[in-house]
Amino acid sequence: MTNTSASPRLADRISRMGTESAFEVLAKARALEATGRKVIHL
Repeated sequence: MTNTSASPRLADRISRMGTESAFEVLAKARALEATGRKVIHL
């Protein structure tokens, strides 16, 4: 599997994500960071 075959699939999923979903994911990421977990923000 190459990166080019995975990239369009990921980009397609991200483009379908609504703003509410994005803020929910951000809130979960911040909660994980608060517990000491490392989170990579893209």
